[in-house]
Amino acid sequence: RDVQTEDIELSTRLLVGNNTILICPEARSGELPPATFAALWKQRVRWLTGWDQVTLRHFSTIYRSRTLHPCKKLALFYILPARWLMLVLALVNAFSFPVLNYVMGIDHNGLGWPIVLCINYGFTCAITVFIVTMISAVVYEYKRPLHIVFVLIFQLLSLLYLIWQLVLLMVSCFRICTGNVNDWVVTDRGGMAVSSTRESKPLAPLSQPTPEEAVS
Repeated sequence: RDVQTEDIELSTRLLVGNNTILICPEARSGELPPATFAALWKQRVRWLTGWDQVTLRHFSTIYRSRTLHPCKKLALFYILPARWLMLVLALVNAFSFPVLNYVMGIDHNGLGWPIVLCINYGFTCAITVFIVTMISAVVYEYKRPLHIVFVLIFQLLSLLYLIWQLVLLMVSCFRICTGNVNDWVVTDRGGMAVSSTRESKPLAPLSQPTPEEAVS
């Protein structure tokens, strides 16, 4: 209850309770994109707020648990609180190199081998991800070249994506800290009636089929 992402909340509670979540490879699902930028913004704020709510709610439980296997603990920490650390490290790595070299005129090679190692490691990872992503786009989307172009544009604008994620995180933290978390609202995907959870009415109970309908 009282979270913006019930799927992450339920999955986390199941994992913390040492339950197993199975994958159904035969399952297929799709999703319509948000109709407007405003709808996209509300959706992403809700998603990130839900992730942060689940992280804050279950952090101490995961840390103090004596029944969770260490590997499962590490996995939960990786997908929950480590998101914040990875975002900070990505921002530092993405902007420290140009700031040190082009703004401050500092040669990063003179900063010491630990910092140089981190910068080179981050740059290598970024290039590796870029190459693998583009190869995957070409392999799976070769019949739709426009999709490959969109993937390339997204990769080139990855710095803006990091800033976008930072802004979303700041908004999420502000709302959680101030208790100003809005109601769960269905994302506007065009031609859909959007309502909050408080405005929605409960569904009528399902009618029981007659014996003739059950047989047919």
